[in-house]
Amino acid sequence: MLQLYNGNGEKTVDLNVEGGMAKFIGVGGIGWKYQLDARESYIYNEEFTRYPGHKPWYALIEGDYNRKGLDPDITFDGNYLRWKFPSEDGSREELRPSTRFIYGVAPEQGTTNNPTYQYNPQSGADFYDPQGRMAFSINTRGYFCRQSGTGQTQNRVSGISNASSIVLPTSQYQHPIVAITMDDYAVAKSGLYNNNAAFASNAPVGTSFEYYIFDFTESLPDTNALMKMWDDSNPQKLIYNSDFFPMQIREVLKGTTGQDRGYGGRRMAGAPMTVAGRRIIRDLYCARNSNGVNQVRNVPTFDSDTEGCQEYRYNNEAYLYGTKTSVSKQIVSLAECNFDSTNGVNGGSSSDNIDQGSWETPSTCLVVDVTDIPIGRNFF
Repeated sequence: MLQLYNGNGEKTVDLNVEGGMAKFIGVGGIGWKYQLDARESYIYNEEFTRYPGHKPWYALIEGDYNRKGLDPDITFDGNYLRWKFPSEDGSREELRPSTRFIYGVAPEQGTTNNPTYQYNPQSGADFYDPQGRMAFSINTRGYFCRQSGTGQTQNRVSGISNASSIVLPTSQYQHPIVAITMDDYAVAKSGLYNNNAAFASNAPVGTSFEYYIFDFTESLPDTNALMKMWDDSNPQKLIYNSDFFPMQIREVLKGTTGQDRGYGGRRMAGAPMTVAGRRIIRDLYCARNSNGVNQVRNVPTFDSDTEGCQEYRYNNEAYLYGTKTSVSKQIVSLAECNFDSTNGVNGGSSSDNIDQGSWETPSTCLVVDVTDIPIGRNFF
């Protein structure tokens, strides 16, 4: 089976590893900044159904969840990726959140396929393992590791109740994806901090972790590599260079917690793609009424005892969903960390009594194989 090495003798691709990898097909941009006049549309690509044992997938790289329902629905139907802003407010251009996403195909967990494939003359070169799963694709369209390193969790920079934060230098990259490995503690995407990727964690301050920053690259640097390939439609674009490390995704996980995925003998990392989580409001009560009497009690309905209340309070529980690794970084799981659990004030009007209650948004996370990627490098 094919193995490729860079000029330093470091393995960049190994087709002996079973499990397949994801294939990137493209990047989509919808919403306010990208398509002002479109509330719904589709992307057609025959590669969504070309590969046996694979399924199409997408992951956000710009735009996070919006619990008011303004964010788009993205679904697959055969060779179609369909998107729509379902909210009635989506008819207003300024209320369609600017959203960019990557999309492609990935192996389905646990599938064993006939080792035949459908030849695609436009694909460049696709390589398959003995089970018929795509092990490597030259035409990955550009996610390669740009930087790797180690760090320690720091004092919280966002959130109220999470134990620590991670901030990584991503501002110089176009559409970065960050994969992190840190055994036994959750890492959840929490947005940006000074234009750099920020994550919340339940790890104590000072806990060590490893990180890998990948970015979408239209054209790679040219080197004296063992294997290079250029785009047929644009010979100026170098789309594969064996001196660099492509992002190898073993699976795409969607959900809340659990879903352990083990890869014995490999070093794995989790990449939370969206800010996702859950919020629960508990124990609404009246803290002061018009007579100045504290009433620390639940208020299931607004009866005569609470009329004239000047301040309603509630206990807020909020968690973010992300990933964690375990067993010497061989297992990746979905996990959660406390983020914003506190006592809230909700005004003095009965119409503001519950702030729309509780909600939950599942996460999308990538399981990334980083076994052969050296740590502590700026690759290009």
